[in-house]
Amino acid sequence: MKKIVSFAAATLLACSFAGCAPKSLLLVTQYPDDSPRVAEAVSAIRSRMGGENVPYALTVYNTNMVGQQSEIWRTEMSRIAVANLHASNPAMVFVQGDLVAREFAPKAIELSKRVIFFDVIGAPAAYKLTDPAQATGITAPAPVAELFALMKQVVPSARSAAVLADKSLTGDAVVAQIEQAGDLPIKVALVKRPGTMDEWMTAVKDVQGQADVLVIASYSEVLKDATGSATVPVSEILLATSRANKLPDFSFWKDAVGANGVLGAVTVPIGTQARRAARIASMVMYYGEDFRDEPIRACEDRATITNADRAMQLGVKLPEIATAPVAPPVKPETPQAKPAPAAQPEPEVVPK
Repeated sequence: MKKIVSFAAATLLACSFAGCAPKSLLLVTQYPDDSPRVAEAVSAIRSRMGGENVPYALTVYNTNMVGQQSEIWRTEMSRIAVANLHASNPAMVFVQGDLVAREFAPKAIELSKRVIFFDVIGAPAAYKLTDPAQATGITAPAPVAELFALMKQVVPSARSAAVLADKSLTGDAVVAQIEQAGDLPIKVALVKRPGTMDEWMTAVKDVQGQADVLVIASYSEVLKDATGSATVPVSEILLATSRANKLPDFSFWKDAVGANGVLGAVTVPIGTQARRAARIASMVMYYGEDFRDEPIRACEDRATITNADRAMQLGVKLPEIATAPVAPPVKPETPQAKPAPAAQPEPEVVPK
């Protein structure tokens, strides 16, 4: 191992003084260009890769598959992602989200590209991401036990929960994980899976009085109506839901928490996931680690977020212990010797 580290350090120093060609990286996401989730992931990847002090070029392609449920759209976005892959010829491909894990990642693997995924809630096997020579990454199963524990802290009298989820891959995975969880402090009384905005609002109305708390498990792929494939912006869904719902509400997503959203969430921090995905890439590209020695791992970090304004609207008092800080960044797991800094290109966002 010492010889490998010494060789890697010497290689990095040689690159610093002789000038190595930038390593090309491609990030393909399921989100739109203005997604805060993408921005946080890109920042984490850049932070981790920047720590190597060697040149790299990051291309970001946002497919917005969450914005359109049309198979034609998703097929076309996958085709464009493959075109980007040919154009940039990346040393490593990052995949963010269940939809691109299913729609695009297998195509990248067929082209002999190594895929590192994150922000994936479902089972990698469902997306054909099990060949250790071709795919690895960070899974993010829903923190069901932790969320239900938070709900019990905030609403000690709660005995039953209603679960509301869209009909997305994420919704499928989260609902399955809730249903498979055992010995929860609050019983799941009912689960509703609306497909359109009208159905969603009807479901919100129906659960009032049937449960003590509401879990908004997923909401990014609610259709505007049954005749089209366009989805409703998540901010509109959260606002309309917060106005109609009178139950203490919770979720698994950071962006759901707010005065016009839910009062609390337990999340798997996206920055931590992306940073760990970038660590895998750097260890393989710069330190000679075998890609197959990086098994798929579940991210066990958690962040608890609450909103006092929403709690006040619902007449709920937040206990001090209900709020926990976001997990700190993961320390680099690479040798300490670093070459001189080198300029790094800004990431290129490919327009749809």
